[in-house]
Amino acid sequence: EELGARLGDKLVITVQQAGGDLASSAQAIRGIYRTGSDLFDTEYVFTDINAARRLGGLLEDEVSRIVLRLSDRAESTGLARTLNQSPQLTNDGLVAQDWETLLPVVVQMVEMSQVDFYLILAVVFVVVAIGVMNTMVMSVMERTPELGVMLALGTRGGQLLLTILFEAFFLAILGMVAGTVVGGLLVVWLGNAGIDLSSISGALEAIPGITDRIHPVMIFDHVWLPSLLLFLCSVLVALYPAWRASRLDPVEAIRHG
Repeated sequence: EELGARLGDKLVITVQQAGGDLASSAQAIRGIYRTGSDLFDTEYVFTDINAARRLGGLLEDEVSRIVLRLSDRAESTGLARTLNQSPQLTNDGLVAQDWETLLPVVVQMVEMSQVDFYLILAVVFVVVAIGVMNTMVMSVMERTPELGVMLALGTRGGQLLLTILFEAFFLAILGMVAGTVVGGLLVVWLGNAGIDLSSISGALEAIPGITDRIHPVMIFDHVWLPSLLLFLCSVLVALYPAWRASRLDPVEAIRHG
């Protein structure tokens, strides 16, 4: 589009061959693609591999680079290290590089997103802890006469403490299950529909591989651990109101009503 070229027009492509010489070739435009990333769209051309070999001065069975796609990105560093120790690669002067070496900008993005994730998680922990504690304290205060009657009838303080902790336990279980289900359904829906980032597409141009629409996926490790920690946090913060309830004086508690 910037060159004013259309389908059927020819563009002259100039590349540096494997031997270091420059070579040019006129190629007809068969299609125009758009990924949403101007950095990618203005620098990459898709062409037939045989035409690319001829332009790059390679033989019919030669390539300049082989890209391996792994199911787990964490395995790329170990795989590159293993391949670089292989005599078949080193004898031919080949070098294996992981994606972190090739895309340091993306590595910084991932690290920043992880920091943001844990900061947000910490804020969520604090908010949940305060909310659960306030709820349990209000529950104990509203039921003070009832708790006083239970103590007067012979209920021990330890039994009352366990009763309130079980309430917090079941509330935490209910909240964890409901939150996981609702959050999972939301991620599935957003994964299919995508999140439109076109309003900030200008800021994304400097980030390789990022388009103006992203599709989130659910990662199990990002679900079970925070859910478990939030569950434990909800139960632990209920200890204080439960302890206060177990220390109530039956007469004063009944009179409070």
